[in-house]
Amino acid sequence: MADIQEKYSADLFRLYISHAADLGINMDWKEKEVQNVRNHINRFYKFMRENIEDVKYLELEYNQIGSDYAKVILSKIIRNFLEIDNALENFNLRRYLQLCFYETFNLMQDARKSLGSNKDFQVVFKLVYEDWLKILSLTMPHLCEELWEFSGHKDFISKTIWSEFNTTYINSSLEFEFEYISNLLEDITKVRKVIKATNIKEIFVYTAPKWKNEVAKIVKSKKGEFKSIISELKAESNLIKNKKVMPFIKTLINNRSWDTKISVENESEILERFKSYLEAKVKSKIIINSEFDPETKSDKAIPNKPALYIKS
Repeated sequence: MADIQEKYSADLFRLYISHAADLGINMDWKEKEVQNVRNHINRFYKFMRENIEDVKYLELEYNQIGSDYAKVILSKIIRNFLEIDNALENFNLRRYLQLCFYETFNLMQDARKSLGSNKDFQVVFKLVYEDWLKILSLTMPHLCEELWEFSGHKDFISKTIWSEFNTTYINSSLEFEFEYISNLLEDITKVRKVIKATNIKEIFVYTAPKWKNEVAKIVKSKKGEFKSIISELKAESNLIKNKKVMPFIKTLINNRSWDTKISVENESEILERFKSYLEAKVKSKIIINSEFDPETKSDKAIPNKPALYIKS
């Protein structure tokens, strides 16, 4: 251990021991894990240098962000920063590093991959990178000091005072909608694996019809109480006459649909707003609620669980 600083660098050592164990816990030194952390630091340093170079002379503001996805990323990062503050107050070093070094970096890399180097990504990066460096400087002071100077600062990052994080960037409703999109992406991935599709040209997405949403609201408000549901439906003559309603009610009750965490009403509109993000992720064209439905997949759509048809 005597040659740690020369062999690994002080920043690598500090980061590894902070992430490997909480205060008061013995730590195992695992060479393979140390090398993984080193590689991660190198990727982080390269990522920061490249993007600081791109934005440090630009005047960028929140109102220049055009995509909802970019706003979601910014919202999640600021929420991470607030949780990091809490982790530090409770001396939870492992949680602090998991959030600020790994999770935030993953968010930024995903944003760069999905948005490219366009203005949306540049604005998000510009708005968070200085606070991000300040937070990380507790563990990687030398590397963060170098990046701080590279960004144009003449003072030392170690002497800067943390400012309050801008909580106006947090948008809970957008994050909630993005969970819906994330669930859809998971479903698309599962279907692709099942059908073993490789060369996919188009993915058709069908949202539930209006009557299913109306029935789902009633089932949720009555928490699956069948008699109460039927009583409510009798007041809705159009619904009670629909022969498909009763089987659908039984399906919702069996699935305890009222316990579903993600529940959005404007599915089609949300899909349209995140369409470009979805297409970038699945590398295929997304078509929403098309009349083209050769296998009548739309019949299987339920609220917050769109049906899918994949065309190779």
